[in-house]
Amino acid sequence: MPPLVSFDEAVTNARLPQAGSDLMIAIDMDGTTLHPDMSVSARVVQAIQAHLAAGTKIIVATGRDIPGAHYAIHAIGIPAGHAVVLNGAATLAFHDSISGGAARVGSDRLAELSPGSSAHQAASLADESEYRFSDLYPHADPGVFQDGDFHYSVLEAHSFNPTVEIEALHNVLPQAYIAVERLNKPRLVSHHFPPGELIGESIVVPIDELCVDDATRVTVRAMNMTPADMADVVADVGLHGVEFSIGYTAWLDIAPEGISKAVALEKLRQYIGISSDATVAVGDSGNDLDMLSWAHLGVVMGQAPDYVKAHAMTETASVEEDGLALALERLL
Repeated sequence: MPPLVSFDEAVTNARLPQAGSDLMIAIDMDGTTLHPDMSVSARVVQAIQAHLAAGTKIIVATGRDIPGAHYAIHAIGIPAGHAVVLNGAATLAFHDSISGGAARVGSDRLAELSPGSSAHQAASLADESEYRFSDLYPHADPGVFQDGDFHYSVLEAHSFNPTVEIEALHNVLPQAYIAVERLNKPRLVSHHFPPGELIGESIVVPIDELCVDDATRVTVRAMNMTPADMADVVADVGLHGVEFSIGYTAWLDIAPEGISKAVALEKLRQYIGISSDATVAVGDSGNDLDMLSWAHLGVVMGQAPDYVKAHAMTETASVEEDGLALALERLL
């Protein structure tokens, strides 16, 4: 792999706008923003907050489901904005400020809420999706969902039936853990995953009950395999008609065909009116490849493997060394 351009040289060559409303920065969560124990450093939070104060469009782009994204968004303190979740299978507009149980607030309830209140701002997302997303997001759900203090509107979602993929992988990896994400429904799993790996409700079901029509993501976790071993298995099985990526552990994500973080981010870029040469993406893993190539300035984390670095323009320090903060500070 040829050496990457130095970060300062890459930023100079990119000729990005200053931090502000004309700049869009997409940030991965696990391994980029969050440490392996799901903590986030104060320096990273401060850098994100500085960009938010300047008006920069900070977009969370994660493989996590909605509860997992909620956890990360709350940890870094983004009060409102947009997020790409489930590796691009869903795009959200969100507002993170109000406590309460799970619910769905229809736009017809907007008039009942106090103007200016957190609930009113959240429910306003419903009206936004009805009259502003008609071209780019024609199937946006006009309601607002609630996950604790996290209100969100679903701008776009994609699903598929993973029967073929689950049966093929279960045949060669019968001990692997399999999880199937569904939008706004409990996750279905073949086994309970290790503590901390998945956030939100999971229901253990037999393998055949994982084969549903509304899957947004399938995760396969092989506890005693390396990523290279998993890659060999995937090559032997031959996955067709879906998108897939492999993480640092033997963790395989499968998404609907044609779906990736990059595809979702490009549509979101057009919606919020950012120039294509004013985009930055920071990531570290296999599900970030397309995103790093898509961005005008693709920045890879220092601990990323070479096959990921090959898709970036430049490199920052590792997550343990606050690499995301270093990159964001340079862009202020």
